Amino acid sequence: MCKMQKERSVGAVVFRKDLNRFQFLILKRADNAIWEFPKGHIEKDENELDTLKREILEELGINNYILISNFKEKISYISSRAIIREFVFYLISSEEMTSSPP
Repeated sequence: MCKMQKERSVGAVVFRKDLNRFQFLILKRADNAIWEFPKGHIEKDENELDTLKREILEELGINNYILISNFKEKISYISSRAIIREFVFYLISSEEMTSSPP
């Protein structure tokens, strides 16, 4: 039996409270114009939280955020290339969100 390849990524649903409303951050990818939450692949010797910290810094330039401890969502599916794709999303609050890239 053939073992399927697996890809694991970690990302974040990023929000801030502004006056009496919540604002959420999504990114538009430069390579394919798809809107998505910031995320990236887990690298060798990283755990999920290491990956989360690295991706938030790389993609958003954010160092100062609060990890909401009671939210963690896993999504898995088999891609059209027969790869098992697993995404883990955390919820973080940051006042550093801006409308321009880092």
